[in-house]
Amino acid sequence: TQELLAHLAPGAAPSSLNPAWGALVWLFARLPGMPVAGWTGAFSACCGAAAVGLLGRLMVRVGFVIRNEPGRESFNRQAQARRLSGLVAGLYLASSIPFWTASTRSLPGTFHILLLLATAWMFSQYQHWGRRRHLFLTGLFFGFGLTEFPTFAFYLPAFFFLMAREMFRWRALASWRAQMAIWGGPGLGLLPDPINAYVLYREGVVT
Repeated sequence: TQELLAHLAPGAAPSSLNPAWGALVWLFARLPGMPVAGWTGAFSACCGAAAVGLLGRLMVRVGFVIRNEPGRESFNRQAQARRLSGLVAGLYLASSIPFWTASTRSLPGTFHILLLLATAWMFSQYQHWGRRRHLFLTGLFFGFGLTEFPTFAFYLPAFFFLMAREMFRWRALASWRAQMAIWGGPGLGLLPDPINAYVLYREGVVT
């Protein structure tokens, strides 16, 4: 309730927290059919379901070395291990009490988790294919996550290290197109920050 009121209460000052989620709350408040708590609860549930599916897809990509089993059987066992790990990870997340609670409340928690997993998925795509669009989208999701969820800042060192390592592996460090993608994505993702700062300044929240 407090999260909703921070964005909807008449006369309330604009909030610097969760600006994108706040914009969605503002939109949900104008939709017919359900109260705003119902729409935001349904959105949280959809984000939670998408996060479970995305985590499962990510875990399917984790490789397992099956030793002492040469030939085709080794690949079959590895595929089984990947599918099992994806299923178990998805079920574990879905049955986690804090995650389940966030998925059934009008809270931004599952939206933030989905942003984090979307960043990880795009990074995994770049690992597999080495395409610039995945490089750009990884930075875009990460930059947007920084504006929405302060915990993303803790991943900054890992983000720079992993991206530099993969760009080196794909021999993209010297490519100006790749450099534009890796810096342009976060730059575009961080764009809501100056916009929100301008709104806060205009409303007199900051001076």
